[in-house]
Amino acid sequence: MQIQQKDNGLKGAFFIEQNNRVVAEMTYVWAGTQKIIIDHTEVDDVLKGQSAGKQLVTKAVEFARQNNIKILPLCPFAKSVFDKVDAFRKLFMDDFCFTKILQIRSVMVLKKLATLILNFLSCFS
Repeated sequence: MQIQQKDNGLKGAFFIEQNNRVVAEMTYVWAGTQKIIIDHTEVDDVLKGQSAGKQLVTKAVEFARQNNIKILPLCPFAKSVFDKVDAFRKLFMDDFCFTKILQIRSVMVLKKLATLILNFLSCFS
């Protein structure tokens, strides 16, 4: 699997093409000059079971190492790869901002869950 990269200085992607069609892509945006934020990963079913998503994250890690930058994986899939692979953690953007983002996300999920439970319970009253 050949992983390619495109980058316009503001945002970019690592991707895999087959028959002139993108079948896997991980997108990122630049946050300054020393970090990228991975915001989305998508893999077509044609690559199912071939670890294409993990390979895209690995390519981003190689890119980060070569360019001495950090990565903030906001994409849940990319974050899960970082959580599982110890060698990737050094490049993980570990700062106050990321902690706050995760806290806000957790609160939003809890609020949605509470709303769903209240709506469900209202069906029985």
